[in-house]
Amino acid sequence: MSSVEARRKIHLQGRIYAALASDFPWQPLPDVPEGYYKLLMPPDFGPAAVLVKAPAHAALAMPPAEFGRYEVVLAGSVIADGKELAPPGFRYVRDERMVEPLITSEHGATVAFLTFDKDALEGGDRLVEGVDGDPKG
Repeated sequence: MSSVEARRKIHLQGRIYAALASDFPWQPLPDVPEGYYKLLMPPDFGPAAVLVKAPAHAALAMPPAEFGRYEVVLAGSVIADGKELAPPGFRYVRDERMVEPLITSEHGATVAFLTFDKDALEGGDRLVEGVDGDPKG
C-alpha cells in the first residue's frame, strides 16, 4: 500500500491459517450426485475456503456473501451470469442475498469459494493510488 493513512487502517491483529488441501477429506456435496467438497478452513474460523468438484450441469449455490466472495474456477468451466468462465476465471460477489448459482459446463468443474468475513472491512480504504498519485477506484 502506498497510502500511509490506508496502512493505519489495516486490521493489524489479523489471522493466519495455513494448511494443505490434501490434509482435508472430500465429502459428498448435498443434492449433487457425484459432487464433492472439502473445507480448507475450520468452519468456525470466520472467513471460509471451500473446494468443490461437481459433474456436468450442477448448480453450485453458496450462502449469501455479505462481506464478499471470490469464486475461482480451477478446472473445467462454469456458466456465471450467462458467460462461460474457465481457469483462471473468477467471479466476485458481495450481497446480503443469495446470488445466481454457478452452473458447471458439460465436463463439470472444480471451483474454490473464498468467502470473507466482517474483518474484510478492516483491511484499509478502498481508494488506491496510481503511479502518478492520482486516485484510481
